[in-house]
Amino acid sequence: MRILVLHGFRQNAHLMRQSTKKLASLLRKHGHSLHFIESPQSYKVGFSPDGKSDVIHEKWNDAGAHQKVWWNASDDGKIYAGADKTLRFVEDVWRKEGGFDGVLGFSQVCFSD
Repeated sequence: MRILVLHGFRQNAHLMRQSTKKLASLLRKHGHSLHFIESPQSYKVGFSPDGKSDVIHEKWNDAGAHQKVWWNASDDGKIYAGADKTLRFVEDVWRKEGGFDGVLGFSQVCFSD
């Protein structure tokens, strides 16, 4: 089984890979694998539903290239800038790198219509 893995808000593929090491190891023992991708969109400071985050990290006072998001929500939560770009990106990965049996998403990427 091959599983596509999507990181959460203000995370990236590297952090998600680190967070799922034990799971990946267990799956590998049974011939399964995790395939991590990273959003092409960076976090924009203050452009979230409340403009704040509970995530505290000494290097995260300013948005950096390592902080990725699947979209940036406006303060009032009515605009999800980049959501269409995210859908196209994930669809493109699915088509080009296909053969996935499922998707594992965390935090911001766990959405449905």
